Amino acid sequence: MLNYIHAECYKVTRRKYPYLFLLLVLLGEGLVLFSMWFTNVHGNHNSLENAISILVLMLSIGLYAAIVVCDMVYSDQYRHNTLKNEVSFGLSRARIYFGKTLSAMITAIVLMAVLVGAYLGIAFLTLPNSDPEVTQVMLATLGMGLLTALPLWLGALAVTMALFSNVRSNVAAAFCAVGAIGLLPNAFKLMALLTNNELFVKLHDICLTAPLDYFDGTWASCTNAWAVGMGWLAVSMIVGYLLFRRKEIN
Repeated sequence: MLNYIHAECYKVTRRKYPYLFLLLVLLGEGLVLFSMWFTNVHGNHNSLENAISILVLMLSIGLYAAIVVCDMVYSDQYRHNTLKNEVSFGLSRARIYFGKTLSAMITAIVLMAVLVGAYLGIAFLTLPNSDPEVTQVMLATLGMGLLTALPLWLGALAVTMALFSNVRSNVAAAFCAVGAIGLLPNAFKLMALLTNNELFVKLHDICLTAPLDYFDGTWASCTNAWAVGMGWLAVSMIVGYLLFRRKEIN
């Protein structure tokens, strides 16, 4: 299994895809921070804590970035018949499925570390730290936010990888992932408003987006996020593997 994961991660590093993704996101981060610095030059007062608060608000984007990461790892293997070759070579379905899922998780964590680290590094270099105590509070909030978001990101990755493994088209799998991550909680919220049924409220609260919507920087919200994220991860990996094990690959 470790050799398979190493090989999958190596294949990701040999593609242009992750580097182009990093470049685009880093340019976006640079644009945000440059605009804050530029307006400071012209009389505004954007400080380091403002930049950190923006990053906290953007944590939910990581749920949808799971689609990009899974696309990096899977790389249209159904269309190119490389998945069929792996099965024909004698690799077990379990090694393929769980190996790719773990490779996607490793890739996502590395990308997250690079992007968050680059954002904070540029922010510290370009923006004034007008109130160190407030900055420390915001950094603590960011740390709690990352700890809260991590299981939800991993849950989103597991859902997306289950779809990529069982849907032949990467585009169709991506659309299904958007539905599971973003549209499903909104549908439950709408049904709760229309029917005033508590069941839809409870269903909404166990969706992947809900813990970040309710994030308040406390351990209680973090614990809830871990319960929701790990629940999605466990169910998605089990169901995804059972479907993948029976799927005809040709």
